[in-house]
Amino acid sequence: MRLRVGALLAVAAVLLSGCGLSFQNLPIGRGGEGPSYDLTAIFTDAAQLPLGGQVRIGQAVVGRVTSLQARKFQAVVHMRIDVGTQLPVGTTARLELTSVLGEEYVLLVPPDKADRGFLANAAVIGLADTARARGRGEHPGRGRRADVRQRIGSGANHRHRDQPGAGWTRATGAKSARTAGQPAAIAGRASQ
Repeated sequence: MRLRVGALLAVAAVLLSGCGLSFQNLPIGRGGEGPSYDLTAIFTDAAQLPLGGQVRIGQAVVGRVTSLQARKFQAVVHMRIDVGTQLPVGTTARLELTSVLGEEYVLLVPPDKADRGFLANAAVIGLADTARARGRGEHPGRGRRADVRQRIGSGANHRHRDQPGAGWTRATGAKSARTAGQPAAIAGRASQ
């Protein structure tokens, strides 16, 4: 009886420990259920996208993420798409969250008109046609650089986050004459 209790406690300790077995490491859900084709999308960042993550069109799951690679400081996301899902040329990809604390997934957004044919096996959705979800630092379909250029060019007077009182000037990022040459803590007090 003691041997059974000891064995049960040992198994429970392994399963409940942080370095034990994990469903994330198993190849469950990484491939398609049936016939499928390859699709690749290139993102600026896909660090939160899980291997085996869902690929959707709207709410319908049409594929899975099969592998992730970093190439030239970009995230290359390989996916398997159900063969019954035809994606028109011009389809874009966006990383979304299932909920605020949920898992990230790939949302495929077909164009309004499918007049240029369909994506073939091993097609690539380039960086210009990928983005992060709205509210996560980028505008859809434009990439991080375009978003930064738009914010700088907008003329908005944004103060630096780490130094709320440091008087930054519009669009140039240079300190104003009033706070130039002063340490950040002093400049912060001078503008308050």
